Order: sequence, then C-alpha cells, then structure tokens
Amino acid sequence: MSQVDITRDGAPGFVHAALIVDSDRSLRERLLPALDRSLSAGEAVVMAVGAHTERVVRAALGGRAGAVEWSAPGAFYQRLGLTFSAFRDHLAHRHAAGRRVHVVAEPDIVASADPEAPIDRVAAYLPYEALCNQAYAVFDCAVTCLWDSRRHPALVIEGVRDLHPFEMTAVGVRANLGFTATADYLAGRNLIALEPPPASVDLDLEVGSLGELAGVRAALRGWAGGRGFAVEAIDDVVTAADGIVTNAVEHGRPPVRVRGWQAADTLVVQVDDTGAVPLPAFGGYRPPSPGQRRGRGLWIARQLADAVTTHTTDSHTHVRLHFPHEITHRGPITNG
Repeated sequence: MSQVDITRDGAPGFVHAALIVDSDRSLRERLLPALDRSLSAGEAVVMAVGAHTERVVRAALGGRAGAVEWSAPGAFYQRLGLTFSAFRDHLAHRHAAGRRVHVVAEPDIVASADPEAPIDRVAAYLPYEALCNQAYAVFDCAVTCLWDSRRHPALVIEGVRDLHPFEMTAVGVRANLGFTATADYLAGRNLIALEPPPASVDLDLEVGSLGELAGVRAALRGWAGGRGFAVEAIDDVVTAADGIVTNAVEHGRPPVRVRGWQAADTLVVQVDDTGAVPLPAFGGYRPPSPGQRRGRGLWIARQLADAVTTHTTDSHTHVRLHFPHEITHRGPITNG
C-alpha cells in the first residue's frame, strides 16, 4: 500500500482513514505523528473522542494539547442519522471558513446501546461510515475514524477497514486495497434479511389509501404515548412512520401493512408493501434538494429514528424503524 500525506502540502484532498488500535501504545504510535503533521501544517485539529482516549492523547501531546479542539463524542453521536448530519454540517462550516480541518472521531455507538435492544447499532451505523466517502469529500478535509479492537469484535473491525479508502498505520496513512465502494456496500445492505417480527405485536394495521393515514397517525400516537414516550418523541415516531407509510402507498403496492411493537426500551415500527421495488442504494441517506417536496420520507425517517433498516424480496419491501427511549428523548445536537 502507498503512503498518503494528509497535510495540505501535497494533500490528495479529502482523506477518510480508519485508525484501528488495540492498545494505548498503538494509539500513540499511529495517531501522534499524524496530529503533529496536521498541527505543523496549520490545520484545525478536532478530537471527538472518549474520555480514555482523550487522556492518553493529551498526555502524549503535552503542551501541544492546547492547540487541539476537544469535543465530547456525545455532542455528535446521538441518533445515527443525526450523527452523520452533525458531522457533515460541522465540516461544511469549517470548509466555508477557509481552513482545512482534521477531525479524529471515535464512534460512541456501543456505550449508549441497551444490550437487549433489537438491533446491532454498530452494524446500523456502518452505512454512514461508507457514506462519508462521498458526502464529506467536497470539504477538502481529513477524517480519521478511531476504532478500538478492545471494544469491538473482529468482524466489526474488518468491516470498518473495508469502508475506509485509507488506514492510519504505524508507518503512516496508506491506501486500503480492500476498500468497498460506497454504492456497492449500501446496495448490499438492502439484501440482508430482517429478523422476523414477534408473533404478537401491539399494532397491526392495513392501509389501502392515503385517506387512511390520519387513522394510522392517531394509532401510532396513542401507542407511543402509552409506552412512556414524551410529546416531542411521539411526534418523531409519528412523523417518521408517516413518511414511510406514505411512500409505500404512493410508490409501492397497497395494501400496506404497519406493525408496531416494543423490544426492551425500543419502539419498533415496520412498514411492508408488496411492490417489491428495491430501494435506491442511497435512498434516504442524502438530504433532499432545497425546495424538494417529494421523495423526502425516507430521509426524514433516517433523521428521526435512531436506525432504519430495509430489505426487499421478490414479493415485498420492508422498512423497519427503531426508536430507543433514551436516545429518542435526547436533546438536539448544537454543534457550530
């Protein structure tokens, strides 16, 4: 693999690199030289990392730690779609200011997940890692994603490697020959079957036309309220589900089936139609264009639900929305 200089002198532009560590020593050996180069080149260095990583890096940097902007990962890592949007907005703001930025981000995904939750949040987050390769490329920045193999299983670590075109190693940032193209990865996600819904669910509705949506919204509102969700969180559940049901009625094949159930602290809504039309690989990941009125439902759902999973078979299209109680009730992200 060839080495890549991530500073402005000779920089290839956007550099999205995985930093895989298995010890504090490997963290220092791989990250510190890159931080030195970025600081020496006058780049803004932003560290959105956990408390342990911050302590290790601060100690290693010594007096230079004051030149780094430190941000708790919780400021970014909330609902998965909002996490992606927050980083995109942050990079856009930095780019507009005319200064190259090097962001080191340590995904805070596992720590906030209920071990009994009905979805693997890390797996649900990886499509956003893939999407970074295109969505952030226009900002001429470096984004280093730090993943610690002491916290994540080997399968996750290998998946992370495949989604980054570069890897930060002990001998520098090198091109990743095993990189999986974003479109290929996202298209493949829609081919993964969902776990079957429980045999007994709280809601099981059939929708044949747009005129029936008011009844669906009322049923969802009463259900979420009865499960301890506050008013704003209920609105998020209803708005996200309404957009998906509307899409299914308009673009799928009615009748559309809407089911809702609770698993651990998570409310789950699944929308099924018989159109069997595969969703676009980038469906709902890219924000709609200004003034765009149609085709917004899946994007809105990805912002309001913590995680959205999809699957298309020869007979059905399935969309499943997840609303963990604690995550859905968090305050809004306020990064500038």
